Amino acid sequence: MSLFKVSLLFVVLAVYANAKTIKLQNNCQFTIWPGWWGKNDIPNGGGMKLDAGQSFDLNVKDDWDSGRIWARTGCDDSFACETGSCGNAEKCDGKTGEAGVTLAEFTLNPEADNYDVSNVDGFNIQVVIQPNGENCKTVGECNGDVLGGCPDDLKVVKNDKPVQCTSDCTKNQSDEACCRGSHDKPETCPPTDKTKYFKEHCPTSYAYAYDDKSSLIKCKVNDYLVTFC
Repeated sequence: MSLFKVSLLFVVLAVYANAKTIKLQNNCQFTIWPGWWGKNDIPNGGGMKLDAGQSFDLNVKDDWDSGRIWARTGCDDSFACETGSCGNAEKCDGKTGEAGVTLAEFTLNPEADNYDVSNVDGFNIQVVIQPNGENCKTVGECNGDVLGGCPDDLKVVKNDKPVQCTSDCTKNQSDEACCRGSHDKPETCPPTDKTKYFKEHCPTSYAYAYDDKSSLIKCKVNDYLVTFC
């Protein structure tokens, strides 16, 4: 074996030795197109198609910074999607999805990871993070019909069915709803009736910006299972 090939092999092995696997599992009754983005790593071009019942092992750096994973739904052949669009291609290629969808969020560290599921921008389908780590908490499980019961002013309907429950922040972009400006502290940005709707249905997910106590988890995790629906 040439010196170049040996060196390349060591590089590949080093990359995989410093990686974590996030298994994406589609438990929906329909096809989704997961997208993902991170500050320091966007593997596999940032997106793919996942048919009902299929899974995919996504390998990311063990120091993946500000990583996010979401599901695009209802995409046509040109990748105009009902929710979560990131451009007209299967791979998001460094683009983040349109706001208003459920996010699985990760900041990984070899010592301990931070992870959460967020409805701060809105909700399109249930996304659950199940960590493989000692006493690490599963987050993201929801109860009831989140889309069907969504307040009318936040509900997005396409093709005669609700596809998205947009957050007050995403829809109205006010400082009060988005915890910005004079509302950029926990004391000045308490939960509202609209954020409480998300919290009641998805109690372990972020409902608003300062919902850290019950939603942000820090734990030493080996690998993850992210389940859609």
